[in-house]
Amino acid sequence: LAPTLHDGQARCTTLATDGETFGHHHKNGDRTLALALAAIAQRDDARVTNAAALVAAFPPTQDVRLASPSAWSCAHGVERWRSNCGCRIDHNKAPAQQWRGPLREAFNQLASYAARHFEDTGRTIFRDDPWAVRDRYGQVVARDGAPLAEFVSGELRSDRADAVNTARTLLEMQRASLRMFTSCAWFFDEVDRIEARQVLRYAARVIEMLGVPAETEAAFVHALSRAHAARKGAATAADVYAAARPTPDTTVRVAAGALALHAHDLPFHTIGCYACEVGAPNDAGQRPVLLTHRRTGTQATMLGDVQGRGAAAIANMTIDGMTSCDIAVHELPEVVAFALLFPLRDEDSALLDHAPEAATSSR
Repeated sequence: LAPTLHDGQARCTTLATDGETFGHHHKNGDRTLALALAAIAQRDDARVTNAAALVAAFPPTQDVRLASPSAWSCAHGVERWRSNCGCRIDHNKAPAQQWRGPLREAFNQLASYAARHFEDTGRTIFRDDPWAVRDRYGQVVARDGAPLAEFVSGELRSDRADAVNTARTLLEMQRASLRMFTSCAWFFDEVDRIEARQVLRYAARVIEMLGVPAETEAAFVHALSRAHAARKGAATAADVYAAARPTPDTTVRVAAGALALHAHDLPFHTIGCYACEVGAPNDAGQRPVLLTHRRTGTQATMLGDVQGRGAAAIANMTIDGMTSCDIAVHELPEVVAFALLFPLRDEDSALLDHAPEAATSSR
């Protein structure tokens, strides 16, 4: 805060930067920031404050209209998030991010399809406008299990179990639909980076919860095929999508993980977003695994057994009572694979119950 100038008005210069700068972009960035703030706090001629305190001390005297649409880190409004505007990380490369527009268009189409389904179905089960319910969902969205179930039950016309399950799935579909547009996917220079791969996983989750026919997903993949980099042989967004989709299905991998942990006497209650129950073996030696998704409440049951230990463990899963597949350790959710390769001490076992959602491919 600068001294008062000749016009009697105080002056303040605000310097802002992305919080990630002090996180994973620069080693020890968080420590450096803490040291800098501590040094400022010890000075007599400076103090640490924030915008809210500043406005309270010096009430605004003018209204300012923000330009809209606008965005951070780009001088072209929001073009970095929908066109090849020329902004990029590596300025030694030519501006060749023509994939940004087609990726945005493909997501817009999928989001519009999901929005129509959400609204049409939501009007039949929610007491209030579906979009108002979606907005209120934001107040509890960071929680799972019973709190989400209680919230949804309070928003429904009926307490039928099928209505509750449908509503929870609809709201999670909207959550995934919003997550598709995480800005990092467009911020960087290439479509085959991890940021684009992650938002394509969110898109796969939307499609899964929509339960769309194969031709609808095929149309989405075709739209993604137009999102490609300029360099020869570069992957398209369709290629990234195919690689990002969990194979085998997430529920199969989680069930296999539950069996593997059970076979190795490693304590657990949940894996990622799933609550897991392993039952007694049948005559063939296979154990049933009941999975309950803690956000949607949907359940799945499958059979399987485990041979081998540690890195050599193989889970043989029976799906739909007919199809079988083998799941190796490297195909299990990351937190499970780590626990098998590096068994936890008893006091560390709670880590399995608090593993991030990313441990099951954001599902």
